[in-house]
Amino acid sequence: MSAVTRAFTRGFFDHVAMVLKFDQDENEVYFVEATGTHGVALNKWSNIKCHIGINKFYERVIFRHVEFERNDEMVENLEKFLKEAVG
Repeated sequence: MSAVTRAFTRGFFDHVAMVLKFDQDENEVYFVEATGTHGVALNKWSNIKCHIGINKFYERVIFRHVEFERNDEMVENLEKFLKEAVG
């Protein structure tokens, strides 16, 4: 399916995840991503990084930083989204 997505969009990417850090675990980075088998999942970078490389599940990971105002309302909405979406 990934190859079909790339061919259809004529792009290099077929998957998007949101990268997050939490105060409770400040030494870890998390990915929120839609998966084919588990729906929306919250995964640790330390668990994913071994699956990145040539002939692995993810060939490469590209990070893009999004600039926006991080205020209390945004954080509350993100927390609400995560509670509803993950799982």
